[in-house]
Amino acid sequence: MLLRLLSLFFYFFFISVTGSAIQRHVDIVEANEGIDGLIEGDIRLTDKQLRELNNADGNRVKRQITTFKDHIWPGGVVYYFYDDAFSQEKRTLMKSAMELISSRTCIKFVESKTEKNVVRIFDENGSCSSHIGYIGEGEQKIWLGDNCQVIGTFVHEMMHTLGIYHTHIRYDRDDYVTVNLTGLPENLKKNFNKQTPEMTINAVPYEYGSVMHYSTNLFAPRTILAKQYGYQNTMGLSIVSFYDMVNINTLYSCGCAVHLDCKNGGYTNPSNCGQCYCPYGYAGKLCDEAPPGAILYTATANWTIQNIKFGYDDGSRTNTFLMSYAWISAPADKQIEVQIRQLDVVMCAEGCPYNGVELKVNEDPRITNPVYCCNADLMGEIVKSKQNPTPIVMFQRVGKSGVTIGYRYVDKPASPATTPTTTTTTAKPPTQPPTTTEPPCETTTPSTTTTKATPAPAPSTQSSTTKSPGQTPTQPPTQPTTTTTTKSTPPPAASTESPTTKPPTQPTTTTTTKSTLPPAPTTRVPTTEEPETTCQCTEECHSTTTETETCQCTTSTEETFETEECEKEAGTIHIGDECQDSCI
Repeated sequence: MLLRLLSLFFYFFFISVTGSAIQRHVDIVEANEGIDGLIEGDIRLTDKQLRELNNADGNRVKRQITTFKDHIWPGGVVYYFYDDAFSQEKRTLMKSAMELISSRTCIKFVESKTEKNVVRIFDENGSCSSHIGYIGEGEQKIWLGDNCQVIGTFVHEMMHTLGIYHTHIRYDRDDYVTVNLTGLPENLKKNFNKQTPEMTINAVPYEYGSVMHYSTNLFAPRTILAKQYGYQNTMGLSIVSFYDMVNINTLYSCGCAVHLDCKNGGYTNPSNCGQCYCPYGYAGKLCDEAPPGAILYTATANWTIQNIKFGYDDGSRTNTFLMSYAWISAPADKQIEVQIRQLDVVMCAEGCPYNGVELKVNEDPRITNPVYCCNADLMGEIVKSKQNPTPIVMFQRVGKSGVTIGYRYVDKPASPATTPTTTTTTAKPPTQPPTTTEPPCETTTPSTTTTKATPAPAPSTQSSTTKSPGQTPTQPPTQPTTTTTTKSTPPPAASTESPTTKPPTQPTTTTTTKSTLPPAPTTRVPTTEEPETTCQCTEECHSTTTETETCQCTTSTEETFETEECEKEAGTIHIGDECQDSCI
């Protein structure tokens, strides 16, 4: 509830800044409120599927309505047509969504009214919903109302049509999220039933940042709680992730006869076999280059502070995302440390539906890292990156925002005795926060770092970070960031080196502004010491065995919701049939 109120506050703040309103983000479940016949908030069932559902034993839904082998579109070709009343604006957005998918997979979308098995795309009661997979019984539908007009929602429903299910009902989901059904009506609990291995395959790792993952407040506040540190607001993104497209390619056995030597987690693009398909933050034929327009920084042994502006100079408002990038490089024998110090004019909301910042520090460059759009989530962490260079990904739908970062390099840790293994889909994610160090100390000697960025022209909707269509990660046009001149009080001997910018394909203007660096965060920085915990109880509840309470517990390292059953004074809550822990 608090995040929704904050979202509304910043929504109206953006109206005052930009002079007019963008469409307020409405999540899929909210858009479909009051519409009957849906499961998981947005999946429509055929009459046959409804009969199977009604014949299920007890209250448990039989999820084996179809298996992954049964609902694939023949040849990967999806025939579709628009209802006459479907607006031109929505047709344009749907075309962008289809191009986003087809430029990264072997899926083809063909407009036709004469095919027997065809998808009708139309608007009814503002609904955002779809059938699941290929039905093969004539016309099937995608419902896309006014509340769905964000590219991520259009892609979400089209992925259902292709046969992709929600992430939160994977059979391994309990390793990654806690599902809290406390107080949820019985008729809604079926929406959280897990799949079985016989029904689907987990073709990719559990992806908090998938466009198929609902946000934390599904049907009720805090029903889905991320077990992995920092990912609470990453769930529910409207950005289409790299692994979303990998999921489709695996399901439809997309591939190329010749495989390129792609770097940084990329692989040969089934839509263009002469080009690699790259994760966010990487570009080039082999994914070994910075995206066009990216700002290039070089780390030193001293802390450097930069303020990066990203978004639209003219206050534009869109239903797609403008992608911007920065690259931090260091010598090969060094490790990069990076810290987000401040977010400016960024709308705080679950799922970061308007704008956000991601540091690509994970060992797997393909997976989504924690995405930040709330200053309260920063906590002053200094993260040791496992990527060199370390990309910074910024996305924006309205106006212009900013992020202040600090970075340096340190010596790499000694190599372990054993060779590390690659993370698999069955590996349980870490429950501890990233490795951190103390924040950089500020001095009273100011220095000025001047940085310039030359924007690159926005490419077509098929390519956001490369010169070739179908290569880029997953979003429409890429536009470079603008790095401002920062007058600051950085750490001792902070680097004054000016970063360079990857040359654009054609010249555009450069914007240089001034900003004052806020002081570095000095509180709530994770440490290795055992913190003291104090609890303030906020809500009373009862169980059949003991009286308990829900308490928000503040420690010196983070805010947590303790979830062990105990006496009232301990401030805990009993969830479901067992006690579970979760960091928010």
